[in-house]
Amino acid sequence: MSEPALGSSKPTASPSRSSANKFVVGSSALSFLALGVSGYLAYIGLTESKVVGCDGGIFNCEHVLNSRWSQVFGIPVSIPAIGLYAIVIGALVSLRHGTDNPQRFAWITLSVLSTAAAVSAAWFVGLQVFSIGHFCPYCLVVHSCGVLLAAAVAWNRPRGSFSFMNSCVIGIALSGSLIAMQAFGPVPETFEIETHDPSVVPMEFDPLDDDVLFESPLGMSALSWFSLVGVVMADEAVTTDQPALGPRLVPVSGGKRQLDACKWPVWGNVDARYLIVEMFDYTCEHCRNTHQSIKAAAPLLNNDLAVLAMPVPLHRDCNDAATNSSPEGADACEIARLAISVWLVDANKFTAYHDWLFEQKRSAVEARIHADTLVDREELAAELAKGTASKYIAKNVLLYKDAGAGTVPKISFPTTTVVGEIGSAASVADLVRQQFGQ
Repeated sequence: MSEPALGSSKPTASPSRSSANKFVVGSSALSFLALGVSGYLAYIGLTESKVVGCDGGIFNCEHVLNSRWSQVFGIPVSIPAIGLYAIVIGALVSLRHGTDNPQRFAWITLSVLSTAAAVSAAWFVGLQVFSIGHFCPYCLVVHSCGVLLAAAVAWNRPRGSFSFMNSCVIGIALSGSLIAMQAFGPVPETFEIETHDPSVVPMEFDPLDDDVLFESPLGMSALSWFSLVGVVMADEAVTTDQPALGPRLVPVSGGKRQLDACKWPVWGNVDARYLIVEMFDYTCEHCRNTHQSIKAAAPLLNNDLAVLAMPVPLHRDCNDAATNSSPEGADACEIARLAISVWLVDANKFTAYHDWLFEQKRSAVEARIHADTLVDREELAAELAKGTASKYIAKNVLLYKDAGAGTVPKISFPTTTVVGEIGSAASVADLVRQQFGQ
């Protein structure tokens, strides 16, 4: 027998007062918990603060909260959640203290919003599983509250006073609107632009520079390396197939340092008109998306764009500024070593290898197998055994810390640094034109 439609005057089969009180108390507890956590997430999203206790391995809030799915039309999705749970709490108050008509409307409101919360929970958990690849425990708490609230409403709803199914359809439509806006609406920009202090004079260096922290490993003397690591001595010259060009200095670390692009891995042509510096992690989804945007932006800039590539693995195996020490994240260090070693063996193969690494998530085993197909296997093994790539990573980490550590990717332009994922080729092209005064 079907339930009567909204507005029906058929008598209501209400739950007992005891069970109703338990429902209101339990649902209120869930709603206040979800409201509080959503408020915290909204604060994080609006202030770009660091999330407490969620910064390593598969449970990485930064990956989730900095993804394109964390916003809708530039607004953190936690803000609509605040509104939803605030209304739910109001409906629960009406349910307990209101008369028949307010109670009926309260049940309609609870049915609509709890359904919307449950469907949205399924959407966002699915994104974390299948798209982002990381989980935010705070988000999962909110989603769990939504699902439990929907189950409680469905179980305790009074029969006969309203159409529960019609209310559910409205709730599905509400959450579907949010999903459609995220999936088909404009991709929100999740990066921020930091302006360099114009009073800071960038420090230049050459192979004889005493500023050992910021020389290229290719240009460091044995004494400099001893000063840097205490026990490592460079006892032979390192050569690459990089063209013998004059120095081309580019800013890094908030404009405080300059690097000679001819001594570092470069994606594209080192002589390109637009040369930027990028700090990234090959296992970082935001870095992967940003690279795809950079690659797609090159034709918009007449293929006159190049990137000085600085792998900064966010794992404690090779980066003491990182917080991730999970076993599954250790591939980041090995993949970075492989990429730099490929460049050291044959600089002309670096761009293709860099592109391949960023096509999708790669394991260290896959990266080694593919590297062996691009350059001579024995030369690559010998280069890896030298450990020069590890020295480059150590240098990158020092520069990363000098730039404030934290989020990657970091892209250094002449006067600014862009921090965070750049989600479109047009955004990259616009930034390049603006930053280079075009």
